[in-house]
Amino acid sequence: MPVNLTASKLIKFGRQPMSIGGGLRYWADSPPGGPRDWGVRLSVTFLFAR
Repeated sequence: MPVNLTASKLIKFGRQPMSIGGGLRYWADSPPGGPRDWGVRLSVTFLFAR
């Protein structure tokens, strides 16, 4: 059973809007041989408006 904590922010890099984010994951419980401990996630998403 993963527990996730994430945050993201919409920013502009020059004239290009993008979303940047990150988070932590902790595996509170998992089956034998499954994932455990801590994990990290980082993301960047470019936004193209019409």
